[in-house]
This record gives sequence, C-alpha cells and structure tokens, in this order.
Amino acid sequence: MSVDIASYCAFFGSPAGGNWDARKEIDILRDPTYRDLADKIGEIGGVGYDYVITIFSGHGGEAGSGTILEINAQGQTITMDELRNLSKKQLLIFDCCRSPVQIPVSNAFIKASADNLSLSDPIRQAYENLIRESIPQEIILFACDKGETAQDTNQGGLYAQWLLHAVQMALTAPNTRFVSVSEAHEKAVSLMQQTSPPIRQHPQIQQPRCMTYQRLPFAINPNLRW
Repeated sequence: MSVDIASYCAFFGSPAGGNWDARKEIDILRDPTYRDLADKIGEIGGVGYDYVITIFSGHGGEAGSGTILEINAQGQTITMDELRNLSKKQLLIFDCCRSPVQIPVSNAFIKASADNLSLSDPIRQAYENLIRESIPQEIILFACDKGETAQDTNQGGLYAQWLLHAVQMALTAPNTRFVSVSEAHEKAVSLMQQTSPPIRQHPQIQQPRCMTYQRLPFAINPNLRW
C-alpha cells in the first residue's frame, strides 16, 4: 500500500501527471480515524475545487449494495459513497478487494488530492485547459470486479502497476496529446489480460458517456509544445 501511494504521488507530481504540488495539493492520510477523515472530506468538499482525485489503497469488500472501505487498524470503515461528489469533476480510484464480507480486515491508506488550478508553467496550463474543456463528470476506477480480490506484490498493487505502465506506453504513441482516464484504464485492462499466466482480477470503470475531447485527462504529453 505504501508502494502504491509513493507511485501515485511520483506520477501526479511529474509533468506527465500534471505537475501537482506535493506540498499544497496532495494530502496523504495513513490510518486516519473516522473523525479525521470526515473532517478532511468536509474540508475538500467545502472549498469548491475544480477537480479532485481521490485514491484509496487498502482493504475493502462488498456489503449490502455498496463497497465498504476499512480506514484504520481499529477496524473503522466508511462507504465508497462518502468519498464521492467532492467536486464537479472527480476521479476516484479504489485499489481494494470487493469480495463479500461482513466488515473488511486490516488497515488501509487514503490519499486524497485536490487542485484549484493555480499554477502557471506551460505543461500545467495545458493540463488545466484539458480539465476545463472536460464536462462535469465523476469517474470511478476499481482494481477488480465485484466478488474478486485485488492482488498485491512487493512492487505494489497489480492494478496500480499496470495502470501507470499503460499510461507511459500510451504517451509514446505518435501525436498523443493526452491520455484520458478511460483510455488509461482500458489499456491497463488489455495489458493485464495478455499476461501469462493471466491475472485473475478484472478492473472495472464507472463513467458517464462523453466525447473523447470531453473526457478527464489522466496524463499529458510533456514532450509536445503546448
């Protein structure tokens, strides 16, 4: 889980990931209490950010009609829905199991990122423009399907590894301006299906219908002249 957090932070802090400011725009909550997490959710939701990325890496499961996330070693949990609707445009990544459970077990980490689109370097401006051009939407990425477990290795969660690898591969294609969230997810799923032996989890995406140019960017090509 710590590996996944480090990997996501490194990516989003890079030019390809949008040059997010680790000091001002990225919050990492490790083993938060329910009260601390609720306060952070309220704080982020109350600002009115243009775009919010929320990433959960840890233990989860399906209970009733929704996904339950364990947020600390004391067994406190929240529902997936409590992390939604924090801004008009939001990306959520849930890298956790979705097996039927009473309550999830073990501890987890929450990484929440919020951006007010204030930096001024050319790549960042291009990234901001892509966000502005996208329609209001919420996209949810799941590392596995309902009833499945999300596999983990010493290098981090398999979905996180393949998702970030897929983005880097996609950016090498000629004339690629940016990689949308859905394109990154679909490429990662394709690569995971081609492994031998095959990876026994099936990542899912929940998203609205929209045209390519209206989609949220996951990565931007820093080698182009913007």
